Amino acid sequence: MQVGKTLLLAILLLSSIFSGCTFLRQTHFTLLSVVVDDDQGFPRMSVQFNTSDIAVLTLTSPAGSVLFTETYYAGIHNESIYFSGYRTTILPGIYRLEAVDSSKQTIFENKVSYLGDNLSLTSLSVDGWSKKTSSPIVTLHLNLVNSGDLPAYPHRLTVMQGSSAEEVILLPTVVLPTSTQQITCFVPLLDPSPETNQLRISLFDSSGTVRFQSNHTVMKRNQLTSWEYTWYYLGTHTLKIPQVDWFSDYYKSLDRFDLIDYAVYVFEPYDDRYIQFLVDQILLLKDVKTDVEKINFVASFVQSIEYKNDDPENESYEYPRYPLETLDDKQGDCEDKAILTAALLENLGYNVSLLRLPQHMAVGVHLNETIPLYSYYIDEYYFLETTTLHMTLGKVPPEYEGLTNISVYPVSSRPLLLHLWKNATRFTVSNGDDYVSVQMILENLGGETSANIEVRGAFYDTMSRIYNQETTMISPLAAGEKRLVKLSVDVPTTVGEQGTTLKTQLYINGVMVNSRESTSRFP
Repeated sequence: MQVGKTLLLAILLLSSIFSGCTFLRQTHFTLLSVVVDDDQGFPRMSVQFNTSDIAVLTLTSPAGSVLFTETYYAGIHNESIYFSGYRTTILPGIYRLEAVDSSKQTIFENKVSYLGDNLSLTSLSVDGWSKKTSSPIVTLHLNLVNSGDLPAYPHRLTVMQGSSAEEVILLPTVVLPTSTQQITCFVPLLDPSPETNQLRISLFDSSGTVRFQSNHTVMKRNQLTSWEYTWYYLGTHTLKIPQVDWFSDYYKSLDRFDLIDYAVYVFEPYDDRYIQFLVDQILLLKDVKTDVEKINFVASFVQSIEYKNDDPENESYEYPRYPLETLDDKQGDCEDKAILTAALLENLGYNVSLLRLPQHMAVGVHLNETIPLYSYYIDEYYFLETTTLHMTLGKVPPEYEGLTNISVYPVSSRPLLLHLWKNATRFTVSNGDDYVSVQMILENLGGETSANIEVRGAFYDTMSRIYNQETTMISPLAAGEKRLVKLSVDVPTTVGEQGTTLKTQLYINGVMVNSRESTSRFP
């Protein structure tokens, strides 16, 4: 009987103690899968995991720096954790993936060791191009194998053949672990003699580090046909250049930018060596000495290309082409021909711009000299019409004289920034948090590093009132660089019946240069 009373008292005492306490729940975290791959040029670790409660996941590099940290709520999650920047070689070593619960207690830890990428050249084929009696190499096809355990990003290639040396920036390429990838590049090696069939190839990553060097003997050359153009300008001229279908197909596969600044199609660097080769071939056709003569002759080639609207049934529709597309198609409208002309003249070192006029586009050329009978059209640029033969530099068609609503887009060393949304996810949490997290790609499409970059995100109602604006400053972005940026904005609670729209805006030196907005409304 006494034992029963004692047990009852103990139970009552424990009940009184725990009645004022909360049981601490243990958070269970399970890693379901880990895959190393590539996401649009960004090397990443794709992880899937399950957590029973709030957990903070962190990835630490071999150098001890935190590459990623994020908070998650109960459930199964798929996350992309990025190792490094765009097309950047990943540091080998031990990476630590750790999860902690809401009380900062470690509930999961996994250390993964990576040896790095390991590129080698498995085979090489070349394309020759017949001009007169010689057949120099103009294209290389390289099969690369990555026997490592991290993605590899070939960036630049140098090739030596006898006394001839060439350097070229490669098209964006990734060679995933334990896989093979073919890369093709335009490398005009103009020494066709048999005793110089030995090639020395060096491959570099974006940091300038040599990834491999290889000597290769060319045993056979596949023969390329030519793109051929004939036109009349102070005589009849026939131009032949290598037909590089693989190159034009690459550009045709690209999405068009939602920008009216078409200088972006000139800035693009991967065709620079081909454009340089093209300009050299054009100038071999005629002895031109002065700048004006040279510009007019180069322009006459583009002017001779057939003019054709992008959509014959809709003259206002624009589909801007890269220079290689226009060369392949042998036709184009005003913006296509202006882009090609600007690329050729910029390659020759001239200060040029694209001039956007109402329903038309032309080229502006600055010279430190006067052209008899002509004057500057706008901003110290002479007008150059690219759609009609014999329209020489400075001559303005009557329909474009005296216009004031003209936009000038210099083709020079300047930044050109754009941002794209990768994803936008709304999080509504039991604790009352309600926000949208936007992950975006910020890209400098221009030819110069950009500083003083700011990304703003906010909700806007139908009266353009701003709610819950968030701002993040971005460190300088080099030419051709891409960067992932994440911005979270709280969803407003007190708005009208029509709700709000989420917008993100990109600023340089306080001036907005690009914007995006959601198609759905909140809340």
